[in-house]
Amino acid sequence: MSDFSSKSRFSFNADQVQAMREKLKAANVQTSESENSLYKRYQEVTNSLQEKDDAIQRLEQQLDKQNQLRAQEAKVIEEKAARIKEWVTFKLRELEFENHHLKVTTRKQAEQIQALHTKIQGTKAHLLLELEAKQP
Repeated sequence: MSDFSSKSRFSFNADQVQAMREKLKAANVQTSESENSLYKRYQEVTNSLQEKDDAIQRLEQQLDKQNQLRAQEAKVIEEKAARIKEWVTFKLRELEFENHHLKVTTRKQAEQIQALHTKIQGTKAHLLLELEAKQP
């Protein structure tokens, strides 16, 4: 009986060892599958993060370009505004000069008209006197 029990125990132990090996394999397979799943997920997250970083970088570059364009446009607008201001100032001076010239001309013409009026009045009075003197 001791022979049988030894064989039986050996067989039982061998079965237990086999069962343990299978459990260990299953655990390793599950661990391996779990690790693969985690690694794939890690890669997906890493790729997603990289894509988002790339998108952020592209958007930042676009923003920088837009800011540069706006700065250039602002500079062009300032230059145009300066030229317009310069032109308006020039035109204003030109018109002020012309206005002054017209005022001087108007004053001189008014003086000439007054002088002619006075001369006409004098001539008229002189003619009336001559006419009265010629009348009997």
